[in-house]
Amino acid sequence: MRLLAALLLASLCLAEPVRWQGKFDRALELCRQSGKPMLVLLIKRGCQTCTEAIARINADEKLAALIQKRTVPVLVTKEHEDYPIELLYTLEYPTLFFLTPDERFLAEPMRGVPDLFRLRALLEKEAFDE
Repeated sequence: MRLLAALLLASLCLAEPVRWQGKFDRALELCRQSGKPMLVLLIKRGCQTCTEAIARINADEKLAALIQKRTVPVLVTKEHEDYPIELLYTLEYPTLFFLTPDERFLAEPMRGVPDLFRLRALLEKEAFDE
């Protein structure tokens, strides 16, 4: 178990993490300027599963690079309520949402710690082409 924790920590230190936007409105603006879809990770404070999801995504250097290249990633905290709550409604955290620049869903939301293989496959689809 200690070895696994040490390996995870080392991979986090070496990997280039996703550069998450911190404001939904700013990310939407960047999304519209670039034409890229938005990847919204909705989390809440004190959520261990949310922390695990961020760590797993950032630990996968190829996935992090793919997210950065193909989307405008934004990290939204439930408690800030500076996002369209009615659009990004969920009772499960974390949840990943995939939105077009005009705020339509590209795929079903991913709830809980995301399946990295499924996430990578989705990001490699044509809908995420620049």
